[in-house]
Amino acid sequence: MKKFITKLLFMLPIPLVIIGINYKEDPANIFRKGPYEKGIVKYLNEGNNVTNVTNYDERLLQRYFITDYKNCPEVIVLGSSRVMQLGKGFFPNENLMNNGVSGASIEDLLAIYDLYENKGCGIKKVRIGLDPYFLNDNNDQSRWKALTNEYNDMLNKLGLAKYVEKPLLDQSTYVKYNQLWSLSYFKTSWSYFIRGVDVHYRPTNQTINKDFTKLTDGSIIYGESSRNSSLEIVNGYATLSITETPMYAMREFKQLSPKYQTIFTHFIDYLKKKNIEVEFFISPYHPIVYDFIKKSKDYQIVFEVEKYFNQFAAERKLKLIGTYSPYVYHFNDSAFYDGFHCKESALQRVFEQEAKDSLK
Repeated sequence: MKKFITKLLFMLPIPLVIIGINYKEDPANIFRKGPYEKGIVKYLNEGNNVTNVTNYDERLLQRYFITDYKNCPEVIVLGSSRVMQLGKGFFPNENLMNNGVSGASIEDLLAIYDLYENKGCGIKKVRIGLDPYFLNDNNDQSRWKALTNEYNDMLNKLGLAKYVEKPLLDQSTYVKYNQLWSLSYFKTSWSYFIRGVDVHYRPTNQTINKDFTKLTDGSIIYGESSRNSSLEIVNGYATLSITETPMYAMREFKQLSPKYQTIFTHFIDYLKKKNIEVEFFISPYHPIVYDFIKKSKDYQIVFEVEKYFNQFAAERKLKLIGTYSPYVYHFNDSAFYDGFHCKESALQRVFEQEAKDSLK
């Protein structure tokens, strides 16, 4: 059948071939945006894990997921991809939902919490993963803008209307259909077509699968290729992350942002006034990344940020777990998937160590 389709395609004018393949394969889910995320949420809300999830709009999924979820969790996890593995397996006694999103910024924290508050959920605890770039005015994060309305709503509740952002201009239609005749997009689409890559998600009762999996508690499990990566590959990823100039989200990070400090402070104090327990988590970096940061004069501010978060937590009597240093937990390269993401076993050790220390 595929041979027949291939022959048929080559009988068409080249522009039509490009458009046809780009639309059919759609490796970035540009033409399935909305229905793709809603389909994932449908399975999750039916009690299924979902595997082979690729290139989805994580903020859009959060909006659908929180809005459509039948019940309300008592505990939510907010933060970047560095906290997205923290599910019920880590906290079996908690009614928990992980709402982490890749490249999360402070805007995401406010917006996603606002979705729960507007739903009427009485959240009892918020666990927040803290990344250094949260306090960088030049972090170049923009994906949060899909939740601009929710972010602005939360700013108004905090009495910070001066920071309200203009609504995101909807250029999606132009961007979407511009990709139909994109040669660079065609290159990926064609490789998917030739290799028969399946880009459609599937429901599953299994937690660990061959492909990337989204669990019913919102957390994730990496795919087989990531779980089985050699140390050479892992260290290669870590090295790549420090050769990028600047490092991810760290452009011109010379001082702690007064704006983000203000927003962060108001948000945490707002949660505390609602008697919501707040817990901070700092995930360690791969030794290659941490050593580079430690030696580089351009990134010493990372330690300033960590000091700020620790002082902030101490002043408000909040629990803070973790550190950017892998050496505190005697982690080597085998504890990581890449330069920024710990394996589940390593994250488990961080929380186990905290539990032991709290008993002393």
